Amino acid sequence: MTPDVDSTSFLVIVVTAALAGVFVAALAPRIVLPVVAIELLFGIVIGPQGAGLADVDKFTDFFGNLGLGMLFFFAGYEIDFERIRGRPLDLAMLGWALSLALAYTIGGVLAAAGIVLSLVYTGSAMSTTALGTLLPI
Repeated sequence: MTPDVDSTSFLVIVVTAALAGVFVAALAPRIVLPVVAIELLFGIVIGPQGAGLADVDKFTDFFGNLGLGMLFFFAGYEIDFERIRGRPLDLAMLGWALSLALAYTIGGVLAAAGIVLSLVYTGSAMSTTALGTLLPI
């Protein structure tokens, strides 16, 4: 049994993702821009709320969720630490360490009060940059 696939939508999505990579590569000498930002923008443009060139079905929904997982997994790989070394990097590391310490402290207090089951999960959820995405889910 083959899944019901809208092959036209899938082709439009694949071509758009490839064009996003080409677009970013063409801008690379002048502008440093993560390809995922352009892919998201192009996805909005071709999606159901934009031009309507691509529709969502079970097949494209699966790949959308896979892409979202990969986005979270690869977040931060495009950071060029050579460009932000020195004081900006030191301040960013200090800010991250403080937010991590604060999140796990709050998680520990909530766990000790019996409000949450695990300080590790709570602290990790509070310190992640994806919290705004994870909360609605």
